Amino acid sequence: FVQVGDSPFWLLVETSLRFEQGVVVERNAVLGSGGMTRKGMVLPAGSKWVGSCDGGPVNLDPGYKSTSAEAASESTIKPFGRAHNMGLAPYHVVPGWGHGLIWAVFQVLGDDGDWIENFQ
Repeated sequence: FVQVGDSPFWLLVETSLRFEQGVVVERNAVLGSGGMTRKGMVLPAGSKWVGSCDGGPVNLDPGYKSTSAEAASESTIKPFGRAHNMGLAPYHVVPGWGHGLIWAVFQVLGDDGDWIENFQ
């Protein structure tokens, strides 16, 4: 099992993550792309982790240093979540499927740059 905090409103699971058994992800803890946890590991509230080194993730930020009240009072919805998931950005955000479509178009057109000359 993997236990994820106290019922977060949004849970964004990145690609290439590996969760071992018994991992606990506390409120607002972040495990970035390529992250690999150890069995029974606890990602403390507010901490930030990425990648993998010696069988576990690399800690970039230890998290909240004061009280658990600080962790409990901070919103779990971050700017990316507000923009991408809730549509609350003051600018246009390309939806997830749009990234795939754009990538596919560039793949079809080729990556040698010849197609750019046609627009000039």
